[in-house]
Amino acid sequence: MDYAVFTQALDFTDLYPKIAPAYIGKASTALATFDYDEAYRNIIVYVSLMLLVSFFKEMQSIIYLKVAQAAFVQLSEKSFRHLHSLSLDWHVKKKLGEVIRQMDRGIQACDLLMKYLFLWLLPAILECLLVTIIFATYFNFFPLAIAVFFFVFAYINLTVVITLWRKKFRKSVAKSDNDWHDKCTDSLINFETVKYFTAEQFEIERFSKAVSKFQRGSVAVQASLGFLNISQQVRESFAP
Repeated sequence: MDYAVFTQALDFTDLYPKIAPAYIGKASTALATFDYDEAYRNIIVYVSLMLLVSFFKEMQSIIYLKVAQAAFVQLSEKSFRHLHSLSLDWHVKKKLGEVIRQMDRGIQACDLLMKYLFLWLLPAILECLLVTIIFATYFNFFPLAIAVFFFVFAYINLTVVITLWRKKFRKSVAKSDNDWHDKCTDSLINFETVKYFTAEQFEIERFSKAVSKFQRGSVAVQASLGFLNISQQVRESFAP
């Protein structure tokens, strides 16, 4: 968690691109009045800010690698210890393929949560507030600041609504993903039993149906994601 907070503190990459155009404007004004020294200074400041964008972005990614590595090890160890602490009855009735998939998915979900929350979501909210303040104070144009805040608020709400709608597709895919991995793993582990009852074709058909169901769900997830992307692009097209 300490690393994540530190990476958030380093996230100046959203601030610099918003400040940098002001220096391009100053440089253009200086060129119009033939003040070349002032134009050179503002251009140098602009280039320096854009270089800092790349620098801090790379530093952010490098530092977060340590966070992701430590979190993955800790979550994996705790999950594995928890499985060993369960009763013998649970292990007798377990579905190995499903358990492993759920374990992998849970670890990846925690990693994505930290990444989206500290590296993208909180900096994006900070960026929105900074842009609103810049428009309201530096450019002294309060209506534009209100318009920017309104469009960002509408963007967030639209994304949340569509994401909640997509949740049912994701849950269906997760269940079918667990199902076909479970059928595959258990069938191979019990290979001798399958051979003994000559049930190869039966197992193949079960496996094929599970994979087909998973693929149908994956298509629905991708289609809903495309709808989300299109709706966001429409919103951005009408943004100021």
